[in-house]
Amino acid sequence: MEVYEGFTEKQLKAIEVLMTSEGNISKAAREVGVSRPTIYNWLDNPRFKAEVEKREKQILDDVRKQFIRKLPQALEKLWELTDSTDKRARIEAIKYWVDRSLGKMSASIQLQTDSDTIDSFDIDAELKKIKSIKGNKGNSKVIPIAK
Repeated sequence: MEVYEGFTEKQLKAIEVLMTSEGNISKAAREVGVSRPTIYNWLDNPRFKAEVEKREKQILDDVRKQFIRKLPQALEKLWELTDSTDKRARIEAIKYWVDRSLGKMSASIQLQTDSDTIDSFDIDAELKKIKSIKGNKGNSKVIPIAK
């Protein structure tokens, strides 16, 4: 590994490890052979931090592109669920389409079966999880796929 954009080999390796270890500072320090405070000092450097953020953005952009490429197939599968023999799956799929088409009508519903009540999952909670994973600040549209 050579010096790149004014970074040392260890800094570049730290950036790569941070990308593959979900930002785990301890793991990055161990793999690079530096102390945790060194990694934190590097992260305080605006250029280093900008490079980390640039790489994170590249990863998110790649994930977003993959998601968009698979979206038509995912939506087709979801549409097929509207005809499912499984009552819960059918209702969740229909609810999703209505919410996406007309706006969110409710956060969750309950299905009554012969034996007990089944709580549906909360689409808002799932969307928040997705946004927190990708660091979304609401700038892009995310379409969660129902379970």
